[in-house]
Amino acid sequence: MLNAYLYAQETILPQIKKTGLSHITPEMLIEWVKAIHGFIGKSLMQAYDRKSGEYTNEIIFRWHLGAELGVHFTLYLSGLHECKSPQQLARYLNKQFDMDYQSALDFIALLEKIAKDKKYTIHESLQPYIDYSSPAIKGILVQNKLASAYNLNQLTESEKITVNKILKICMFPPLIPEAMNRWAQETVGQLRSCDSRDLKNVSEFLATTFYQLTEVHPFANANGRTATCLINTFLRAFGYPSIVLRHPGERENKDSRYQKAFAEIDSSLVPLIDLIYTRVNETQEKAFENEKLKKLIVLRVALSDLLQETKSKHPQFNLIAFQKQVFSSPETLFAMQMADETEASIFVLSMSINKLSQIAKELDLSKQKKPTLFSTAVLDSTQINAVIKSLEKISGLDGWKTNAKKGLVTWLELPDMEKAKEIASELEALKVAKITVARRADNKIPVIKCEEIDCEKLVNAALQKDGKTSSKNAEFVAMF
Repeated sequence: MLNAYLYAQETILPQIKKTGLSHITPEMLIEWVKAIHGFIGKSLMQAYDRKSGEYTNEIIFRWHLGAELGVHFTLYLSGLHECKSPQQLARYLNKQFDMDYQSALDFIALLEKIAKDKKYTIHESLQPYIDYSSPAIKGILVQNKLASAYNLNQLTESEKITVNKILKICMFPPLIPEAMNRWAQETVGQLRSCDSRDLKNVSEFLATTFYQLTEVHPFANANGRTATCLINTFLRAFGYPSIVLRHPGERENKDSRYQKAFAEIDSSLVPLIDLIYTRVNETQEKAFENEKLKKLIVLRVALSDLLQETKSKHPQFNLIAFQKQVFSSPETLFAMQMADETEASIFVLSMSINKLSQIAKELDLSKQKKPTLFSTAVLDSTQINAVIKSLEKISGLDGWKTNAKKGLVTWLELPDMEKAKEIASELEALKVAKITVARRADNKIPVIKCEEIDCEKLVNAALQKDGKTSSKNAEFVAMF
């Protein structure tokens, strides 16, 4: 993120100074946005095998309570989730994500309706990115049908409300370039008519720019951060200081300016305009706090990136449990007594990074996994088939055999020991099972054996293998 702001400082601002605000073109604006995202989105996109600075070519689901929700719905619709009924899944989501129980039930009912009704089809622009070999293909198809029906206005108004309570479905990817061109042209026009001496007018321009860019949502991730960097660049060009939209404690405070601004952003930009206007005034009046805010930004980004990296490497990592651990820790209780909220937030963020670094290290070193319902329960033929397909997907080889008499065991014979070790190493890195490589006693053929398989984790790993599943299309809740 710091590299993005350095790019703005060293490249964009000198260019604006040289040509003047009135001579900014739509092409320049799009170039800047892509470059900013190239820096800001790099670490987040790499975790999902995508390249930053390029428009997404896959449909984006913006799950309000986190991208992990997409995986749960995909597994459930494929019959691979530990929850086997709508009520079970709704209770699970309510407990794990604080999702409203009835909203979850309504959404599940809509998904099941779409799954059964043949009138719902998948738009042609989405079809090239569907992995039909995935063990969770049923769920993937349903979510693609949902995205198609939503964008083609095939849902009733009440059904759209049901969807909007759970997630926001973005436009078909082929429409993004044209939408971005329109956004750039409109933004340049608004920029030329903006009175830089009138802070209220500037705040209106910046709020509109922010909202319209994030509404197009051209990238798979980090759209909010990109938009924030862009409006800060404009502020600097107008002669105002950079701002921090979200101050310490505002994410948890529903009555804060920040929460109100983004809760109402789809219906009114007035709260966001007020937020930007207030932040600029605060920054001008309290310039001595800028260094603290800079440090706060650095720590926020560092923690966010570490969380993304840990979750990517260790899907079993429980983010909600970690957050609860942090909030209830003695360090946080101590920070709550500090008079300076910014210093308190810096203290808690530093502590969180240290704790998470230790957890990530322990996960890296751990050779044992926690048993789940899937790994201990008797599996049916559908689940066993999903395990085989997942192993085939990850290894790139057919021929896996199974024995489920005393817990599921799978194995694969290969002619080459080096190849066997290579595949075993990849499986071990995923920590989805106990992996052994040996030669058969009778014919000395190399064999990879998988025991104590965490089936849900294995299927999830296969879903993320090549970035072509709906679970990979989900957007992380933007951190503005």
